[in-house]
Amino acid sequence: MEPFCKHILTIRVMSMLLQLFQVTGGFSAGSDGKVILYKMSHGTPLSGKEELPSENINKWVYVDSRNAHTHDVRALAVTMPICEEDPLPDDKVPMFRRRKKPIAFTYHKWAHLGVPMLISAGDDTKLFAYSARDFTQFSPHDICPAPQRASLQLVPSTSEFGASIILTQYSGWIDVMLVKLGHHKAQNSPLGKTATTQLLARIKSKESRKIISSTVSSSSLLFAYSDHLKPCLFELRRHKGGKSAWSVNKLQLPSGLQYAHCMIFSVDSSCLMLAGHDRKIYVVDVKRSELVHTFVPQRKEGNTSNHPSEPPITKMFTSSDGQWLSAVNCFGDIYFFNLETYRQHWFISRLNGASVTAAGFPPKNSNVFVTITSSNQVYVFDVEAKQLGEWSRRHSLHLPKTFQEFPGEVIGLSFPPSINSTSVVVYSASAMCLIDFGMPVGQDDVLPNGHDISVGKHDSPKNATAKRKRMNVDHECKPHKKKNFDFCSFKSPVLFVGYVSEKSLLVIEKRWTEVLQNFDAPVHKHMYGT
Repeated sequence: MEPFCKHILTIRVMSMLLQLFQVTGGFSAGSDGKVILYKMSHGTPLSGKEELPSENINKWVYVDSRNAHTHDVRALAVTMPICEEDPLPDDKVPMFRRRKKPIAFTYHKWAHLGVPMLISAGDDTKLFAYSARDFTQFSPHDICPAPQRASLQLVPSTSEFGASIILTQYSGWIDVMLVKLGHHKAQNSPLGKTATTQLLARIKSKESRKIISSTVSSSSLLFAYSDHLKPCLFELRRHKGGKSAWSVNKLQLPSGLQYAHCMIFSVDSSCLMLAGHDRKIYVVDVKRSELVHTFVPQRKEGNTSNHPSEPPITKMFTSSDGQWLSAVNCFGDIYFFNLETYRQHWFISRLNGASVTAAGFPPKNSNVFVTITSSNQVYVFDVEAKQLGEWSRRHSLHLPKTFQEFPGEVIGLSFPPSINSTSVVVYSASAMCLIDFGMPVGQDDVLPNGHDISVGKHDSPKNATAKRKRMNVDHECKPHKKKNFDFCSFKSPVLFVGYVSEKSLLVIEKRWTEVLQNFDAPVHKHMYGT
């Protein structure tokens, strides 16, 4: 047990690494915040005739340590990552040939199916992942680098309010707020200005039920939410008298509706689409409070079965002309429905096994559907023709290296409200990127701040990772000549990015220090020296 003296404080947890049902390594962690790797060293006797005790042959040897946590490490677990769901027997996954990534700075390089992974958790509310096999070659991966994101939906400026409306979903209530753009410069952004919000309405769930989905109409006057029992529909009306200028009225929905994993209004706000937990999509006429149609997502074209057999729907999008409804399930399969004929139009199996992290219809062309996957790939589909769009056929296999190594996982996208725009903003909690489908893609090996992302011949993987981190921190949003795949990094974790007008972008951030201030004091003492 001599190697365990590498800890300077109490050891609280250990975990073993098994290979072919034999212990080949181990990990320990404790109050000093260190995670240490040990290997089993198998010694050999001096001669074939001598027999030494087993404890003299097998010995634990210290290898390396990582200092990712700032407080006591309370849990360690060695597990196998699941990269994708097993395909169904009739599932033919389309394969797209692409150029190999030259450099991978993310955990995707070592997080593979069948390769053991170490997870650590500490009193600092952090979860870190490590490569159990190549512990010394890769830095720890912060599983949750940003605060938990609240569900946010933005409606650009409407004639009714003269400003943008934002709907915020919490566990027990939803807020409808008016967003007003200020004239004072923001402290953390050289280009941005401050924005203020005014609470118009707060609707609490009945009996403190947990809200699982919500949506707001394009007119900003209708909004809905669903708890784990049933969906509810509300209308915001202007109040002539009283203290408040607005009042909230509850509207009736057809009886028997299932609670919804996600929901969305049609473009003209006349219909509400709900993806029920029974894996069906319900179309409800808001004015008449009638169930107009029920979609049953199908994998095969022409299948008229009413028995749902597909995974649950978690995302839905509508086109600007109101013709198309796109639904994405939890594994990344995409279904397209025609809202004029009430028929399923097309099915797209998950793209290279990746899930869909962001998608949407641009306002200019209702037949175009843009999708971003968890593998940082951009796909543009021609919905009417049921095929990849021209832009994807030309450029999807040759995206810039800077976008392939997008800082953090993409969590959303936003289109400018102008019908003449050809661009989209894609964002993660760490950065955002402007993609213009009307401009040449271009190929570069240089980050927007002028740093080369290619690793030199004499740089070790550890030094390369450290350089990459410094480059991401140094790069800020600065005015410069417009170019395609233009990046801007954030100083604080970002929860939401969306256009409020043609030239104004709303960015909602949450500093991690503000989150930590709301936590109770740690149960155990802080790490020594902090």
